[in-house]
Amino acid sequence: REGCDRRGHDLTCIGCYWNNEILPAFKARYPYVGVWLCNAANYRVPQTRRRVLLWASYTPLPAEPPPPTHLNPDEGQLPDGVQPWKTLRQTEGVEFHRRSCRSEGGERFCYPCDADHGRACTEPWRLDRPAPTVVTTEVKGTRAFAPEWTMNGGPALVADAAFLIFGGRRITEEEAAILQAFPRNWPFQGTSEAIYRQIGNAVPPPLAEAAGRVIFGLLRAPHLSPLPALEAPVSSCSLCAAAANAAEAAPPLARARPRLNRAAVARLPGGGRYVNALPAAPKASGRPSANASVMWRYFTTSVYQSGDLPVLATREALQNSVDAIKAAIRAKQIKAQDGTFHVAWYEERNVWNLSWDDNGIGMDADTILTKFLTIGESGKRGAGSSSEAAGG
Repeated sequence: REGCDRRGHDLTCIGCYWNNEILPAFKARYPYVGVWLCNAANYRVPQTRRRVLLWASYTPLPAEPPPPTHLNPDEGQLPDGVQPWKTLRQTEGVEFHRRSCRSEGGERFCYPCDADHGRACTEPWRLDRPAPTVVTTEVKGTRAFAPEWTMNGGPALVADAAFLIFGGRRITEEEAAILQAFPRNWPFQGTSEAIYRQIGNAVPPPLAEAAGRVIFGLLRAPHLSPLPALEAPVSSCSLCAAAANAAEAAPPLARARPRLNRAAVARLPGGGRYVNALPAAPKASGRPSANASVMWRYFTTSVYQSGDLPVLATREALQNSVDAIKAAIRAKQIKAQDGTFHVAWYEERNVWNLSWDDNGIGMDADTILTKFLTIGESGKRGAGSSSEAAGG
């Protein structure tokens, strides 16, 4: 059982710990789980730092990592608005040249650029590339040393790159912080070794910002906004009354034609391909054979009599959410006391919108378009998975 842990998991398998340990724990608590493979160089950081960002959420996030602002120019023509990777030469404050050496009047210890010191100063082209990954052991300097002056197949440290470019032995704390894209004079604490460790363990701020902007944009989405008129938590009993009160201050919606929110569908797993395939002016059901306006009028006047669309729609959404939350509890995705149902009533571009959100069993774009938007389909009450959760 060499190479396995106590549970028999293969420790040499890339991704096995994620699949066997982290992913099941995430899925037990959240309906949406994913992985972003990111390179810090793609977000204006002057180093090739590859990191895996694991996320779990009650609402879907994009399957792809945050859109890059920079890309490797060697891999073809860059898309519009995307810049080439930031290089060492372009990074202000990183003095990778002989003038920084003591032998040239500087303060840095450098090795001579001669045949007795192996590859020292032999690869100045590295100045026009991002640095290698800044690591916690930069304090020790380059791994090149006498008598072989090899780096065990490196470079693996920024100090190794400094050695190859101009014979430098070690990068400074300030250079390490700059290559991690920290602001100047950032207040790192402790000994020199502790500061190098803090810098090497950090996530570069531009990469963190790119991921944060994706999440922040989702949290600001209209369908997650709170109901403006409410100041205290709302019980399920008063949701319809609250929607009715809010509706009095807005134009009537009873005869309005329901529209498909393309942006909301696009955010769902696999939703992008559905949005791209839809006609320019889709019906509410997504099917060109259905007259959504007539169907809504029929069901709100003939079935429910009152015809008050905001209240009736909220009533139906609440019932679906109750069934979806119960299904999520049965599937052990959430605890019994954690079920939530949010109502949003807001104006956008002179159009009033009513939307709902819950943390029950989720639905992907295929389920919404083929089941949830088909009147007469039902199934949330006994659902145990996303595909079984649609109801009308």
